[in-house]
Amino acid sequence: MKVVVTGGGGQLGQALFSMRNENVEIVPLTVTQCDVTDEQQVYKTLEREHPDVVIHCAAYTAVAKAEAEPELCRKVNVLGTMHVANACKLLNSTMVLLSSDYVFDGIGSEEQPTDKPRRALNRYGQSKIDAENIVMALPRYYIIRTSWMFGSGANFVDTISELGRKQKTVFVVDDQIGSPTYAEDLAKCLLSIIEKVPYGVYHVTNEGYCSWAELAEVAFRMQKISATVHRISSQEYGGVVKRPQNSRLSKECLDKYGVARLPQWEDGLRRYLEKRGLYCGR
Repeated sequence: MKVVVTGGGGQLGQALFSMRNENVEIVPLTVTQCDVTDEQQVYKTLEREHPDVVIHCAAYTAVAKAEAEPELCRKVNVLGTMHVANACKLLNSTMVLLSSDYVFDGIGSEEQPTDKPRRALNRYGQSKIDAENIVMALPRYYIIRTSWMFGSGANFVDTISELGRKQKTVFVVDDQIGSPTYAEDLAKCLLSIIEKVPYGVYHVTNEGYCSWAELAEVAFRMQKISATVHRISSQEYGGVVKRPQNSRLSKECLDKYGVARLPQWEDGLRRYLEKRGLYCGR
């Protein structure tokens, strides 16, 4: 099976490339190799590679900035997805879209099933809904919704850890709940899904839930960072963009088809820090 990955230089793209083997060829494409906003480049590149599967990871992910530059957000996330989808249709390739918990409004405290009505709170979330709608029109597709990803590249764990090394106290939101997800665990499960299960929408995250503040505390403890985490509300944090307070995603869709759930998020965090030589014990 030949798999092309757009956004191949990102967290998930790098993790997917590390999963290549004699049965699965992974071709990561960076933005310079395949700018998804350029329709001709997208088609010519995918036609040259002629993959069985295209995993579309390339995306505009700056949630707050999207409120100030919505055109750029939609150009990448919506128009870019349309270009990839059109190419997949012409080439008879299966398309996999990496989507987000931000397609939901996050009201309540229950796990959100794959078929819950979508309602975004911000421009980024709406762009992901629109991208999903484009992909759902294809004959062969998977939509993989995940949350709070960390891996090789810019992520919350690295950012908050760097702040903790410089400051005695860091202020972190405590009323948004979700599942931190290790990119390597997600990549392994994603490949299992496209090999084993029917087309459709799936939720994939590490097991367990926490707040951003709890994630920061565990990351500090594992790295022996002495800074104190001061828990604050989303309202206290401020900002111009609304974010879902409940990012719990139901993984019953995985159970239905016998796909193994990911390990607990703390386990994923430990392995991530070990890989970077930063783990100092619990």
